[in-house]
Amino acid sequence: MREAPSILAIRELIGAGATINAFDPVARATAEIEFGDFEGLSFSDDAYDVLRGAHALILLTEWSMFRSPDLERMAGLLAEKVIIDGRNVFDPDAMRRGGFEYFGIGRGDLSLSPPGSRCRGLG
Repeated sequence: MREAPSILAIRELIGAGATINAFDPVARATAEIEFGDFEGLSFSDDAYDVLRGAHALILLTEWSMFRSPDLERMAGLLAEKVIIDGRNVFDPDAMRRGGFEYFGIGRGDLSLSPPGSRCRGLG
């Protein structure tokens, strides 16, 4: 976890004024040690609880449990249906069909998606 992209992302986002509710099925204990009592950061025991009222989901880990999400449940929990997929775990077409604004890091330009689609690659 020492060089995990999530560490930099969390520090930068909180530095910009964001509040973060994080979930990691494996590295939570390590993250809690890394961040200590970091203001603006909390941890959840449930992958879906972190979405409640969130303005975006940023996925920075590729655990298999994230590969088949309940998109309807996610849509109902998120305040804004924005997903930034740092590991390209999600299917961009499924995200588009679910009405999500999807950004896949390193996927290139996905702007050739059908008109009205809110599915883009970053990088």
